[in-house]
Amino acid sequence: MKSLECRRQTKREKENKEGWLKRLFRKKRNIDETEMAFALKRYKHWHFMMEPWVQEDGRILYPSERKSILDSIVR
Repeated sequence: MKSLECRRQTKREKENKEGWLKRLFRKKRNIDETEMAFALKRYKHWHFMMEPWVQEDGRILYPSERKSILDSIVR
């Protein structure tokens, strides 16, 4: 009797775990989640590209200032 009950519990636990994994990997995102994920990806890219141009006081260099720095390096 005990072994049958244990088998049922393990079978249920296995089904619960499989169901959780299926929900995690096969879940379709709704529009808001997709837009948020895309916005986050754009922000991370912007942050990566702008990081070298941030000054000690926290401001970001203007494109003309960036160009003058790059021109001084190239020459």
